[in-house]
Amino acid sequence: MKKSKPGSARYERLIPAGIPKWVRCYDNGGKSIDRYTVVFGKKTIGYEGYPGRSFMYLAMNSAPFHPQGFG
Repeated sequence: MKKSKPGSARYERLIPAGIPKWVRCYDNGGKSIDRYTVVFGKKTIGYEGYPGRSFMYLAMNSAPFHPQGFG
């Protein structure tokens, strides 16, 4: 897949003003404590060896706002 560069028309359609336009939510059916994973459409800078290949995400259980929840 071709990588979009900031300022390009495609980049601005997907991430207008630097805000992700899409969010994806994944549910593993309760197989682990981090049941839900929410991935945002904006790539981060990356880390050593994998520049630009990581995404912002959140992991949480079914009660992330509970005092004993995970999120």
